Amino acid sequence: MAPKKIHIKQYVDCQKEAPAAAEITPGELLEEVDGKVQPHSSAGENCIPLVAKEEGYIGRSIDETYSEDDQVRYEVGHTGERFYMLLGAGEDVGKDDLLESAGNGALQAHDEPTADGDSSVIQVDAARFKAVEAVDNSGETEKTRIRVEVIK
Repeated sequence: MAPKKIHIKQYVDCQKEAPAAAEITPGELLEEVDGKVQPHSSAGENCIPLVAKEEGYIGRSIDETYSEDDQVRYEVGHTGERFYMLLGAGEDVGKDDLLESAGNGALQAHDEPTADGDSSVIQVDAARFKAVEAVDNSGETEKTRIRVEVIK
């Protein structure tokens, strides 16, 4: 059975609100930009685990998006907390695989950086989540839901 809310396991209540800079789907990874929030836009780069929540208190489901300039409720994820987020199109991840930003609000399998001299930048906080379940979204063109746990 699919969860009806984004925050599955919560230890710390750290909810915030800000206007949407673009359309946002509950479960997307967010970033704060100029006092607004938008889907995280840098694939494989460091991020803070900010997760868009549903507006369940007014009867909206996890599939109902926020429009630009809507007030978005989002959670700052803490280690061990679980969320029902979005996995990017074409991704195939196993249980306990590390996940990072796909650059469009979704998550993708973490690609371990390789050091190739002075030109590489190691993204130490790129993998902020691990998959709690295996999900095969390969061959698909749309994002799909996945249960994840914040790891740091």
